[in-house]
Amino acid sequence: MPLYHQNTCETSIELARIALIGKQVLMRLMVFFIGVFPIFPILVYAQSEIPENIEELMVDFAETSNMEPNEEEVIAYQTLGKKININRLNAGDLTRIPFLTSLQINNLTEYVIQYGEVFSLYELQAVEGFDSVTIMKLHSYIEIGDPPPRVRLTPVNLIREGRHDLVLRYQQVLQQQAGYHVADSIVAGGQGTFYIGSPQRYYFRYRYNFFDRVVIGFSGDKDAGEEFFQGSQPNGMDFYSGFVVIRNLKWVKQVVAGNFRASFGQRLTFGGSSFGSSVGFGSTMIYNAGFSPSQSVCEYGQLRGVAVTLSTGPLEWSGFLSITRRDASIYLADTADRGSFFFNSFTETGYHRTATEIARKNQVKEQLYGGHVSYRGKFFLVGLTGYVGSWSGSLQPNQEVYRQFMLEGSKFGGLGIDGRCRIGFVQLFGEYSLSLNGGLAWMAGASIVPVSGVDLLLICRSYQPQFQNPYATAISQNSMSANERGCYLRLQTQAIPKTIISGYIDLFRFPWLRYQVNSPSDGIEIGLHARYQLNTYFSVALRYCFKAGVRNNSLFDDGMIPSVAEERKNDLKLECSISPIPVLTLRSCIALRSYQSENLQREMGYLGSQEIAYTGVRIIHAIRMKYTLFDIPFYNARIYMYEPDLLYSFSAPACYGRGIRCVLLVQAGLSRKIDIWGYFGVLKYFDRMTIGTDLEEIDGSFRSEVKVQVRVRL
Repeated sequence: MPLYHQNTCETSIELARIALIGKQVLMRLMVFFIGVFPIFPILVYAQSEIPENIEELMVDFAETSNMEPNEEEVIAYQTLGKKININRLNAGDLTRIPFLTSLQINNLTEYVIQYGEVFSLYELQAVEGFDSVTIMKLHSYIEIGDPPPRVRLTPVNLIREGRHDLVLRYQQVLQQQAGYHVADSIVAGGQGTFYIGSPQRYYFRYRYNFFDRVVIGFSGDKDAGEEFFQGSQPNGMDFYSGFVVIRNLKWVKQVVAGNFRASFGQRLTFGGSSFGSSVGFGSTMIYNAGFSPSQSVCEYGQLRGVAVTLSTGPLEWSGFLSITRRDASIYLADTADRGSFFFNSFTETGYHRTATEIARKNQVKEQLYGGHVSYRGKFFLVGLTGYVGSWSGSLQPNQEVYRQFMLEGSKFGGLGIDGRCRIGFVQLFGEYSLSLNGGLAWMAGASIVPVSGVDLLLICRSYQPQFQNPYATAISQNSMSANERGCYLRLQTQAIPKTIISGYIDLFRFPWLRYQVNSPSDGIEIGLHARYQLNTYFSVALRYCFKAGVRNNSLFDDGMIPSVAEERKNDLKLECSISPIPVLTLRSCIALRSYQSENLQREMGYLGSQEIAYTGVRIIHAIRMKYTLFDIPFYNARIYMYEPDLLYSFSAPACYGRGIRCVLLVQAGLSRKIDIWGYFGVLKYFDRMTIGTDLEEIDGSFRSEVKVQVRVRL
């Protein structure tokens, strides 16, 4: 019997076991909350910078990819807190609102185009698919503003009407880490492994904006441990990123020079980011985002060159050329050909702190060129995407069996066709792609909204193991869009007043071996989320997720190749948010996780957190404090938790062990044009005397970090 049929029957048993353990945990959590609740009346708050459901999407991404979203993605979602001007929106803006369906996005966009300026959100009741509940939720995301002014593009107007935005940031871990604690003789002799630079991190971000028609951005970043204006970094920052964008010049829709990202169709042929590609509540149909300028200091995944988009009636043409360099550990090929070299993988951390990391910097040159053409009809859109890329060296992955079908050599590319069409209340979409080596992949889906308040999404996918496309970032259980077949079904309903219930199920199979899985395998993932919104001041949410699959059995090896064992993971999370007064919001959270692998003892972990935040109108704009108590003795049961952070920054650390985390974030306005943020975070463990490993190790059970950020707008 397939694994997902067996495990579906056991889901209720898993819930019952979690409930029993939850009773034991409850008394310990009550001590925590009783100690915290008495200080509530002392503080004040309103809404978080990032809506709660957006926080969940970011935490899910951090957990599944073991990395944080890049800076541009964080900025895009943080701007939801500032609200979108409905009279200046586009389809790309609306896709960032997580509860809107593709049909609602289409209908709203067409309404604004057909009838012009919107004067009230309640006017949206005339738009098909928008009821009073949806409109009430939109108050947190959308505002009614003026249409874009018609200002001529002249040198005088560029100076007079342009807006400047400058952000400066400093941060540092206050305790000394092992990488900085080395003898002077070792540093002078260059022996051993240590951090060459200072423990401070510096960051700046500048942006000029002329009514979104001319935009200029420039950023720089120096990570902790990297040198600054000396040694390997004579130009100051370790990484710089920038761009110039010009938009809406007759049939020239956009020109980008510098750093940018590109995403077309359903991102199966070319996708700019893996954010949103993991399976979960946020899985959805993807709109053709095209080119987006990037000044992110995330040193992987960006393109650098020129990109142009032309619009001629229903046809839209996009083309790009990118030449950039990537970090890798290289070794020489046959000495007869001294100009060639091999490398087995890319290094995507972006760190250049030690001699080894510096030696890997910018070792491989990458060249890409390609484009996308699309035709838009009244009820459909069809597009064609193609690109070709090459590296200056030859990729030769390590010779593990599961890597048999992975990309090798120096050439790669893809060609794909995508489309979507609307038939009544059904929107169909899909993409078919072919990689340069002949591997095939396709995905197709339907978004169905039969009545207001009911949204059904179905996505089927099939990616061959031979599909070798490093820029494919379509929906997947894998880290790459390859070696996978699956079917995803999600239902969201508002049938119960003031309540939104959503659930999904994903059945998947991997036809070939994977990392730490020495056989073809299958699995199932199930999620259920319910949120009750009494009014704008009180809400409660319950979320449960179950996932079953297989992994190599590390305890019972029959020989050189380990056998595989079933594994199951259960997650339960309860959140409550209340605003007793307009400027105060209190958010409580309890999270449980259980993990069990065949022939192993069940591993459990839990945490409880309390967040208090304040929004003022004078000098102190906001104060946010979050306190988290966690007891998670097993690494497999670790829980990721969102924490408040600076503007344009994101934090979702993994809680593991026994300890507490506390974060305090303060935002103040020195004037109408100058804001300053102060951040102080502490981590205290009760079950260990060192924190971190290797060069990051701290001698002690206490870790603290400070951040300061200044923003100037002119």
